[in-house]
Amino acid sequence: MNAPAALPPESLGRDAAHVWYVCTSEIADPAILDRYHALLSPEEHARRQRYRFDKDQHAHLVTRALVRTLLSSYTGVEPAAWQFVTNAYGRPDVAAPAVWRPLRCNVSHTTGLVA
Repeated sequence: MNAPAALPPESLGRDAAHVWYVCTSEIADPAILDRYHALLSPEEHARRQRYRFDKDQHAHLVTRALVRTLLSSYTGVEPAAWQFVTNAYGRPDVAAPAVWRPLRCNVSHTTGLVA
């Protein structure tokens, strides 16, 4: 998964919804996985370690990298700079950078696929 080229801010229309997905099994290059590891916060690393199976740890890593790199492609913010909180519904909400708090994202997954 490579992040798309930066999109102009107008592509984030007030009522727009964009859907992106990745097949987690296609992300296996150790160099890419190392870059993804470097993006995660300490909390994300800790949560990843709580997964018992390697496939679930891998899916968590790819999911968090997808969220970070896609948000960055829209905003120009460095992927590692994003901070998140989990809302009452378990959905990740942007906590920082503060200027981007109005952005909303959601994650859905099934075996081998993250959207």
